Amino acid sequence: MDNAAVLTLDNEQLYRRLQQEKARRLQAEQALQHATEELARLARITSMGEFAASIAHEVNQPLAAMVLHAEVGLNALTHTPPQLEQARDALKLIMHIGASAGDVIRSIRGMSSKSSPVPTLFGVDDALREVLRLLRAELNKHSIEVCDGLALGEHQLYADRVQVQQVMMNLVLNAIEAMKDVHDRPRRLELRSTLADISGALRVSVEDNGVGVSAKLAERLFDPLFSTKPGGTGLGLSICRTIIEAHGGRIWSTSRQPHGTAFHITLKGNPPWTPPPS
Repeated sequence: MDNAAVLTLDNEQLYRRLQQEKARRLQAEQALQHATEELARLARITSMGEFAASIAHEVNQPLAAMVLHAEVGLNALTHTPPQLEQARDALKLIMHIGASAGDVIRSIRGMSSKSSPVPTLFGVDDALREVLRLLRAELNKHSIEVCDGLALGEHQLYADRVQVQQVMMNLVLNAIEAMKDVHDRPRRLELRSTLADISGALRVSVEDNGVGVSAKLAERLFDPLFSTKPGGTGLGLSICRTIIEAHGGRIWSTSRQPHGTAFHITLKGNPPWTPPPS
């Protein structure tokens, strides 16, 4: 066989190998595309499940508060004579909580679609005291003393007020949960706000003297679906972190001595508003 024939044969074999390699590559690309589509489908299903669980978790809080305030109102009406002012206050709180439930759903929907927060300018301490008012019945139910260490005065925050209050409600409810089975000491919740540094960053802390969390478990507190509570969803603190980080802030926990846990948040604040000189 002459050189030309050998070269032709080699070229034919090379061509067949190239065609086979091309077919294998095409098959691999099709398999990868199918796998990618399947992963995307599973991710959508997972996201829908997480979204539904998030709404259930967050809406359950205002619903529970409404039930508690309804009980307070009913008890006030059964007194002789009826305590009408207390009943009226309870009904006003129920109306306020009911109206805010839609805002909570809007907030969760916004996070699920990765949309940006809807910021407004508001007083931090006022917003935090409003959360305490909404949870007053729950705090009283468990005989928890509240230490008001809010010291920001007129300092303001440019943020999504509903989402920030949602975070604070989560943290306060977690503190209540951590203290409700404590019987060897007074239950005490401390809510503090202060300037974190000269840059104007604000720091808010929620501290309890409950059962506390071990250092090993503390590392996972903000992981989705991780919970230290029996029957807990493991979504509350994960949602909190999502909200705070979406606002360019930071959230973390520390252990308190001799008992309890503290959660801290830092966010960029705005100085108090002062009228322009006349």
